[in-house]
Amino acid sequence: MAVSRPIEFGFRDLDGKPFSSGDTYGRVTVFAVLQSSNLGSQVMARQLEDLRRQHTPRINVGAMMLEPPNHRVFALAFRDGLNLGYPVILADYLSFAGSGPFGPTPVVPAVFVLDRAGRLKWKAAGAVEISAVEEAIRHAQ
Repeated sequence: MAVSRPIEFGFRDLDGKPFSSGDTYGRVTVFAVLQSSNLGSQVMARQLEDLRRQHTPRINVGAMMLEPPNHRVFALAFRDGLNLGYPVILADYLSFAGSGPFGPTPVVPAVFVLDRAGRLKWKAAGAVEISAVEEAIRHAQ
């Protein structure tokens, strides 16, 4: 993958706490785009929670729910039902329209691995083995 510019983002998680690219600098970051009704998203979210627990504090994990604002209750149920300990945000209008910091995501789940400087090092769309994410993390360090 070609050298990329750092991906800049700034959101608030479902509890209103800030979550931004500035918070993630210095550590490899795994970021997923998910949907509450998608079984693959549910599996990926849970696997990323396990990954977070195994690799904290070496990595950051975060997720964006690709849901319209009036589906916030579904995003909350998704996070709480899967007992996710990482920041979960609701997509803003730009992200929902495919113009957000991670670009269009026509397939969910989508997973992005950023290096310590916030540059995109790996991405995958659809169901992906967690071992592939772990390999991408190793290459991004």
